[in-house]
Amino acid sequence: MHNIKYITGYENQYVLYSGITLDNQYAVFTVSRNYDEDFSFESGFQAGILKYDYLNETTEYFAYEPQVYLESKTSAQNSIYFAYITWVNQLAEVSIHQLDCRDMSERKVYNLQLEDILAGDVKSGLWAIQMFGISDRYLVVGIPQLPYPARGAGSRYAHHLLIDIEQQTQTIIPDRLGDNDSLIYMDSIEVVSPNRGPHLAIRTSNTSSDIAYQSLAVIEFNTFIDLVHTQQPIDESYIITHTDPLNGFIGLSLSDPGIVGAYKHCFPDHCSEVVLYDVDTKQRTEINLRNRFEKVFIEYPEVLGLKKTDSTHDLYDTSNGQRLFTTYMERTLRFANSSYALTQKFSTGHVLLHDIRTKAILAEYIGNCTSFHYIPEQKLLILVP
Repeated sequence: MHNIKYITGYENQYVLYSGITLDNQYAVFTVSRNYDEDFSFESGFQAGILKYDYLNETTEYFAYEPQVYLESKTSAQNSIYFAYITWVNQLAEVSIHQLDCRDMSERKVYNLQLEDILAGDVKSGLWAIQMFGISDRYLVVGIPQLPYPARGAGSRYAHHLLIDIEQQTQTIIPDRLGDNDSLIYMDSIEVVSPNRGPHLAIRTSNTSSDIAYQSLAVIEFNTFIDLVHTQQPIDESYIITHTDPLNGFIGLSLSDPGIVGAYKHCFPDHCSEVVLYDVDTKQRTEINLRNRFEKVFIEYPEVLGLKKTDSTHDLYDTSNGQRLFTTYMERTLRFANSSYALTQKFSTGHVLLHDIRTKAILAEYIGNCTSFHYIPEQKLLILVP
């Protein structure tokens, strides 16, 4: 029995899962402006927040007024954060707001004052501020280097702040991560909520011209807060995997609430490696794959791998080498598990949802901004044509 549902009415907007699911009933999505509209930093790109009741197939929408450019990259618990920047010469006031996704109400929660002596208004690198919501109380804010450096010229961020909304305080997060990495290269923070309480999965991405290094660390939430307040770095014991300049990159999978999955491409050896970390037991499992896969789909305990040839995209069960699904090169495999494969022809926007077992076509549509979200606990696939 296939469990597939649709969100319609947003054909010219990007509707992306925010990271928030409430009460095993609601999935929360961010919604962009119409993709063909002109936008600027000041006019904003994000239009609002959509809460979808997937049991009753109803929606509730919160519209940003005015629309926003700065929106949190990670959302946690009940909250999405967004911000506006206003200028007085080179002084920027960053007004941070919090949207409670339970009652879809917002409030202003914090003010940052930052100065860019080189440029004010729309030319400032401060528009590159990044926000990671890690709870209803705390968020992490990345402060850009000024002037904002070109890609490949080292870290684009000077430091990160931990903001405590309740205490109205901000604390600089110590940069060092393990023995060889730094949080100024922070690429993402994801909140993992297993049985023993929330943890943070922190991934870095240092791909400057002279080095390529990545780390993935998992740390208990309260331990992270304590380390920041006591100005202690995250030591090597929290890093579950890393790459060095001779190897590839780390992909992250959080399909199971208690499992952090990572896959590494080792370019010199033409192979891939999967690391599964059980947050409750602290058990780390390393799976060495005999082939190098372009992409790995993890739905614990299953691990599927995508290989490309000159003419096809082939999906394999990595445990036994069985080929499960094939599509042609003109179609990109966007998502796969043991039940579904979602492919798209980007030149036309043509999307197909395939049944892995029977090869039947379960859904077909055309769209410019198509997206999807899979909820493993419900075995539910939500499609946004």
